[in-house]
Amino acid sequence: MPDDGYKKSGSETVSQTENQVERTERERRAAERFPFIVTAEAEEMDSGARLPARTSDLSLTGCFLDTLNPFPAGTRTRIRLTQRERTFDALGVVAYAQMGMGMGVAFTQLNANAAQMLQQWLAELGCKDELPKNLIQTDSPGAPKASADAGVNMRFDELIGLLQRKGVLTVEEAQELLG
Repeated sequence: MPDDGYKKSGSETVSQTENQVERTERERRAAERFPFIVTAEAEEMDSGARLPARTSDLSLTGCFLDTLNPFPAGTRTRIRLTQRERTFDALGVVAYAQMGMGMGVAFTQLNANAAQMLQQWLAELGCKDELPKNLIQTDSPGAPKASADAGVNMRFDELIGLLQRKGVLTVEEAQELLG
């Protein structure tokens, strides 16, 4: 009998089993995911630790961040996604982590600007659904603030992070500047 590359398990092949697992995963998800690759940064809210990452997909309720050393599941995070001149800033929680691969982050709070940007990005990807209203915050404590100089502050934070990664600033110097 020729080897077709599949290991038989009863009447199912390995590929059929993988398709069933993938279908089960899709059914568990709260929103459809769309391939979306941009630069990202995740900041752990309690310690301020920052991880450089990139997205691999995006949905109305979260995203997957590719990073080798993800935060553990349950970690509260601030997510910053950057595409060209547009920056998206939101609060989230790590829903699951896969060491060496990345982490799924569920959004918990979006300001009005972030909500609008997320809706626009998803519309460009073909999503016709609306954002859950409970994610959009106006002036709650800890929520990312929408202001005229928010973009400048984010650029400043990015610059400090870049200088630290390149070894120009120490961790202590960067933390002092970011206050």
